[in-house]
Amino acid sequence: MMIWFKEYLKLKRALFALLIFHAAIAAYFWIGIRSSFIAGSPVAIWRNVFETNTFFFSVFEKPLYVTGLALAIFQFYPESDKRRFRISCHLPANEYLTTARMITFTIAALTLFWLLDTLCALLAAAYYFPYEVFSQVPLVTFYWYINALLFYAVASVLTLEPSWKHKIRLFIMFAAFYKLIGISIYNSSGIYIVYLLISAALFLSAIFYPAERFRKGAE
Repeated sequence: MMIWFKEYLKLKRALFALLIFHAAIAAYFWIGIRSSFIAGSPVAIWRNVFETNTFFFSVFEKPLYVTGLALAIFQFYPESDKRRFRISCHLPANEYLTTARMITFTIAALTLFWLLDTLCALLAAAYYFPYEVFSQVPLVTFYWYINALLFYAVASVLTLEPSWKHKIRLFIMFAAFYKLIGISIYNSSGIYIVYLLISAALFLSAIFYPAERFRKGAE
């Protein structure tokens, strides 16, 4: 818990700013939905959603990705820029457990932001849309959440890696998986979600590679 508390102290300003950001997105979303139903016909809006296969709550997608990127940078840039990560890893605790606890803290924070966005989308769907729309919200936002984890993992690896040559190599390697994030949930089956979960787990485990190199003072 000491590591989690240290991470909270380090990220509390970023977390507060991101909370305000997501709250603003939620307010914008609710105002937009309410205005649409006041100005237009509910049936026409429902038909447009079904016929065009669009998500009326897509406003939450990119902010979740931005949150993953921001958390990675704010978490690991101070550690690498000020060489604090090596000090953290030499505390009287297993360095791999220390790194894992740092990662799980941020995953927990990202999960809370995802749950906040999902709850807002679910409340709007339950109030303004039929069940057919309401039922797809958790799956779609979960798909975005996994992609946000991928963004966090990649940004963490590139931020923590001490060598610019290795940064470029890792960026090229990760770029090969870019299209994973671009595939629409409408164009994929349930097995794709499982595949993304496995990919996210592998990408998150990749953070231990630059962490180990940084701990040993690699350049």
